Amino acid sequence: MSNLIRKHPEFALLAIALAVAGFFRFFQIASLPPGLWSVEAMNGNNAVEALATGHFKIFYPENNGREGLFINIQALAVWLFGNEAWALRIVSAIIGTLTVLGVWLLGRELFHDKGAGNGEQGTGNSGRNVGRNVEGLLNRSDLIALASAFLIAASYWHVNFSRIGFRAIMVPFFLSFGIALLLRALRTGSIPMTVLGGLATGLGFHTYIAFRFAP
Repeated sequence: MSNLIRKHPEFALLAIALAVAGFFRFFQIASLPPGLWSVEAMNGNNAVEALATGHFKIFYPENNGREGLFINIQALAVWLFGNEAWALRIVSAIIGTLTVLGVWLLGRELFHDKGAGNGEQGTGNSGRNVGRNVEGLLNRSDLIALASAFLIAASYWHVNFSRIGFRAIMVPFFLSFGIALLLRALRTGSIPMTVLGGLATGLGFHTYIAFRFAP
């Protein structure tokens, strides 16, 4: 394990970023924030109804209409943990924490340095400017990706929406993973990455109306 950390310190730092994100999102989630938003309550009613009837909808028309993916996942959480307010919110907390991983992947792909591995001097125009960072262990793309991961882990707005049962938290999750995977597919020509990127992007349209601007 120590050899792995020395060879790939970015993974150790990523684990710290995920731990920070998890702490901010799960700490006292059963009581903070207190009470339920009206949207959370409506989601809970639909989740309980779906469990009772076995009818998990693609679209729930109540409350001005809502995409069904998030509510259906909340129904699964209620089935697992009981009819509690925090069972609705734990879905947001999990998705919010995992978004840190998506942002990290996106940062690596957006600022990928061709020919620059860990601590190696890259080739080409971008590689000549990479050099060695953090005692020669991390290159530029690693640093940018990790900085992005830590920023989203501690971002006030993202922490806020990760602690309430509101479906909008799924937009940055699917958007970051979708773009990261599609960029990797374009860079490597990988068919599996293309499929996964398309799947993440497609599921994004079942999250929140704002995702319709993604294309």
